[in-house]
Amino acid sequence: LTCISVPAFACCFLVGCITRFVVQKLGFFEHFDERLISSTASSATDFLIFFGISSIQLAVLISNALPFAVMMAIGILFCVFLVIFVAPRVLGADWVDRAIFSWGWMTGTVALGILLLRVCDPKNKSHVLDDYAISYVPGSVADIILISFVPSFVMMGYGLPVLGALLAAIAAVLLIFWVFIRPVSHR
Repeated sequence: LTCISVPAFACCFLVGCITRFVVQKLGFFEHFDERLISSTASSATDFLIFFGISSIQLAVLISNALPFAVMMAIGILFCVFLVIFVAPRVLGADWVDRAIFSWGWMTGTVALGILLLRVCDPKNKSHVLDDYAISYVPGSVADIILISFVPSFVMMGYGLPVLGALLAAIAAVLLIFWVFIRPVSHR
């Protein structure tokens, strides 16, 4: 039996949204200092980055060095392709900031993406994190399915059907983009 893994970031974001909504509806928001809230959020981001990076287990990494090196080379080439060729065509305004955040997320963790974004956009003028947080809630459903079920199916010998299903999903997303989203963004 496979356990379902729910991303902590998505849960925290939902709890934060609900809390903010309740506080605003009750009229308590005027009692909070925006600078304090911003400072607290910044500190929480720093903790997220620290714990994300410190959770890497070096013994496991060293014992699997060759497969990791091959995966890393393929992953870097794929990320370069996405950032150089796909990002300018898909991400619209502030595509550089969005691509920098995506680079960090694709090559490590969300914490690394946030760290890189804070370097290139320290005042959050592009609102990339806001957009990410909003879009990640529905996207986390796909993450839950991928994290929870794909490894089990691959271990049971269904690697090719899983690969086929993932490629079909990518094709569907690209089709939706080219048919519905791209024409609207080019008006």
